[in-house]
Amino acid sequence: MSLIKQVTTCMLLACTGLVSANTLYNEYKPEGEFVLLFNAFRIYFHCQGEGRETVVIDAGIGDALANWLPVQEKLSGHTRVCLYDRAGYGLSDPGPGPRTTAQITFELYAWLKKAGIEGPYVLVGHSFGGYTAQFFASQFPQETAGLVLVDSSHSRQVKRLAKLDTLEDAPRKSVGGYRFEDESRLTPAQKLWKHLNAQRKSVWTQMDELGSFRDSADEVNGIVKHLPPVPLAVLTRGRSQLPTIPGDKSMETVWHEMQEDLTTMSPHSWQVIARDSGHSIHQEAPEVIVENTLKVIRQASLARDNSAAASGDDD
Repeated sequence: MSLIKQVTTCMLLACTGLVSANTLYNEYKPEGEFVLLFNAFRIYFHCQGEGRETVVIDAGIGDALANWLPVQEKLSGHTRVCLYDRAGYGLSDPGPGPRTTAQITFELYAWLKKAGIEGPYVLVGHSFGGYTAQFFASQFPQETAGLVLVDSSHSRQVKRLAKLDTLEDAPRKSVGGYRFEDESRLTPAQKLWKHLNAQRKSVWTQMDELGSFRDSADEVNGIVKHLPPVPLAVLTRGRSQLPTIPGDKSMETVWHEMQEDLTTMSPHSWQVIARDSGHSIHQEAPEVIVENTLKVIRQASLARDNSAAASGDDD
């Protein structure tokens, strides 16, 4: 889908469902907290559970925190898990632009510290949120315990998938955003975030992230060779989502090649294909995320204990 078409879709979404946000807020009553950054804007977050490592989840463009609550619930029985609305989405206030990965990561680190949420951190990044996870690990390696990339964006995908924007007649399949088609089946949390993410501030945030996507890709491309050697799980969709260009290599094949390439960022990596899932693995196969996040935590804890033991032997 071209950027113009994506923006048009966003504007159409903004015209729906605005009147009931307050009613939905009172119905759901979110349990999270707010932190004020730079005396300018608030970030909403919700943490649950306890553990040596803190899992921090960053969603894709236009996605909703509510879609990740089931994953948080399952993981929180084993460790601490924090969800948040990026600036401009959900209950968070709009943040300064442009909305690139470097800016988003800077804000993420700032609210973690101001809220007193200590590391080490396991970053779980879905789609565009995978950029945040990669950039965070490069900037704060000593505080990064592990990474889980969930059908993550690749730093070179803009160039490698550029032909998609010119294929006006190619079949389209959604590869991002929240899935809120049937409102009768939504939880109170999903209903609230559906309406919040259709408001003007969220629409403009989504437009800004899309418009700055190439800059974000360039920012990440400059640091991918400098990630710490931490446990890294690359979780990849099994169902095809991208169109096939006649006479050219399948775009889905290119996507899977890039997913495999993500594993080269750490010597302690593995890849899992979620066979029955499309891009929204957190909704279609959440157990894959839970299982592999726990595996990352186990490996990170083991490496930490071994390091501590080795330091004791040296003494």
